[in-house]
Amino acid sequence: MNAHISHDWRFAPISRRSAALVAALVVAACLSAASDARALTPESPEVKQVIAKGIKYLESAKTGNWEKHPGMQSLIGMCILKQYGENGKNHPKVTEAIAVIRACVKENRVRCEEEIYDIGITLLFLLDLEMAHAGDFKPEMEALLNILLSAQKPHGGFGYPSKPTGDTSMTQYGALGMWACQMVGLAVPVENWERLINWLLRTQDPSGGYGYQGVDPGSFTLTKQEAVRQSMTAAALGSLTICAVSTRLFAEKEAATGPTQLKKVVKQESLAKSIDLNLVSEALRRGQGWVASHYTPNYKVDLDPTGNLWTYYYMYAFERYKSFLAELPGAPKDDNKWYDDGYAHLAKVQGKDGSWEATQYEMTAPNTAFALLFLFRSTQKIISHAKAFGGGLLVGGRGLPENASDLELVQGSLRAKALKGPAMELLQKLADPNDPKFEEAVRGMEEQSLVEEGDRQTELQKRLRKMAEGQSPEARAAALKLLGRTRNLDNVPLLVESLRDKDPQIFLAATDALRFIARKFPPAGQFGGADAEAQKAAIQYWKAWYRDIRPDAEFDDDN
Repeated sequence: MNAHISHDWRFAPISRRSAALVAALVVAACLSAASDARALTPESPEVKQVIAKGIKYLESAKTGNWEKHPGMQSLIGMCILKQYGENGKNHPKVTEAIAVIRACVKENRVRCEEEIYDIGITLLFLLDLEMAHAGDFKPEMEALLNILLSAQKPHGGFGYPSKPTGDTSMTQYGALGMWACQMVGLAVPVENWERLINWLLRTQDPSGGYGYQGVDPGSFTLTKQEAVRQSMTAAALGSLTICAVSTRLFAEKEAATGPTQLKKVVKQESLAKSIDLNLVSEALRRGQGWVASHYTPNYKVDLDPTGNLWTYYYMYAFERYKSFLAELPGAPKDDNKWYDDGYAHLAKVQGKDGSWEATQYEMTAPNTAFALLFLFRSTQKIISHAKAFGGGLLVGGRGLPENASDLELVQGSLRAKALKGPAMELLQKLADPNDPKFEEAVRGMEEQSLVEEGDRQTELQKRLRKMAEGQSPEARAAALKLLGRTRNLDNVPLLVESLRDKDPQIFLAATDALRFIARKFPPAGQFGGADAEAQKAAIQYWKAWYRDIRPDAEFDDDN
């Protein structure tokens, strides 16, 4: 159960610990007591100069064996977009990355746990593209999200298929990918977040650091971890803060984001109901202390057990951790020393060609991308943009209404409040997508139980089926999703038939409904739009599932 949070610093759910907790966090946050008045930023001339050299290298970089890896292409694409903004969406490196990603998804070539790195980075890049208005990438994101969620291990972490353990390095990219999907409005089940949070709580070393392969004691009594080091600690703490932000774990009574007029009307409530806030608070406190005591300004301290140095990978993980940490309510203001130190190190060791070289695994291009993402403050930027992107549109793509009291914050996005009233009355508003209360009516219907309850629900489902076969794409999509909430298997043939629609909005609504009824995710690569092969695969999958339940089921195209 969630404990009452009585202190402004939301890492402290119980007041008797707040003083000690704040003291520890102040020590951790203040790596330099006196902040340099000339603190560097990505806009500082000297930083921009180093970035420009790195970008020039990436624009002509040969990626070798990484050429067909969507994650590698996404790393480069992210850097290009950070440098050129929306003007970069037609850059050859960006279009190349998009082509590689779409080919991998279409051909179902991203399918196993070993590619969690690729999936996480790719989803982050696709979020960047969505915000740059470079196209509609939600179908690809949903396909990758399905793989990601199915790859999560029962204990909550992500890892190699050959090992039962969770891999802290992989897990950070699993968490990052889940967050990216949530930011574009895709549904990430709270249960997946909760499992991930609890795994991170169980695999922390008593010192506050984290190892590579998490030793999970199966309880919250901490046990010694192996190979505890800086990059893994940054990865795990970054993951924990991502989870906390995504589930509003330390939710305030009033949101402090969004337009000024919303600050007093947008309410937040933690989504993760079964997480012990005391344990999360203590884990973050211990982790902050470990980071503070092991910090070194040159970042060149992170050797893995084989002696390989992962400096740039670590720096990007550290920037990500710092950025998500700042999003937690009541977090102390951070100093800039860690960024200034990082710039000084990167400027010193940058090659003449603009790259940051490596000797192992053809890592020069990835290293250069990681270094640039650190210098860009990439995570800080994408968090800021994602909040504005998600907060400026309602579910159906409409702009914010004039009356801000009709809005609430849901999983990082502003959405219409649920309209109260009998289901049949709300249904009348769904018939007209131009009705100003259309979105509110959809939300209101979603919050009601639509499971069969006699003649009233039978009539309601009849109307929903008629609406699902109508002309308005918005009304059809809403009706299809609501038919899924009825959990009525008789609606499955209509939902399967709707998968043939060329409008991705209709395809995704039908897929969402089928998943809700079946309580399972389809394989990767099954997304709609103009891709006839993908549509055909999805239709065959859901037909086969339905016939396992109803062997005599018939569909319109069977003859």
